[in-house]
Amino acid sequence: SSSNLSQQAAKLLGALTCRATASRIGNHPGLLVTFSALACRQDQLASVAAMTIKKLATHIRSNDPCHARLLQALITISYGKSTEVLKWAVKAFAEQASFPNDRVKMISQRGLLPALTMLIDDKNNVVRGYAEVALSAMAADVAKIKDMEIGKLLSLVMANKPCKQAPQRRCYSPTSVLDFAFFDD
Repeated sequence: SSSNLSQQAAKLLGALTCRATASRIGNHPGLLVTFSALACRQDQLASVAAMTIKKLATHIRSNDPCHARLLQALITISYGKSTEVLKWAVKAFAEQASFPNDRVKMISQRGLLPALTMLIDDKNNVVRGYAEVALSAMAADVAKIKDMEIGKLLSLVMANKPCKQAPQRRCYSPTSVLDFAFFDD
């Protein structure tokens, strides 16, 4: 079926994504928009498309020409209905936020901070935890840009939210067991 073929194609692109290829794949016209649209569906293809976007986010940095399109794809899938898709989105946000130059671009990307703030309210603990990790990582940079105290900024973002322990940071490299297993058949 065409859905199965689409899943296989998305898995293939995910499997081909590595440090050497991510920027070239991400720069392909319309690819990130297509994958973000697929990730908003309500089927298995949505999860595969979101995994592929996350795998691209592992390697695409702020100096890559497609970085803004990657961030826009992450914002788009942040409004998806599938918890699995949201998990891939927030893991990608958290990974991107671990790089100082990427954080600056994330802060300036229209819609990104509201999307992450929305994800803090998600019913899933993993989604909430990674959203908090990403926002916390960006807090110092936002504070510098806004000339605000970090504590004050975090209190504004986390206002009326119960304090949760964020999951420990992990490396989501293409060779990690978690990522590799999803692209292996």
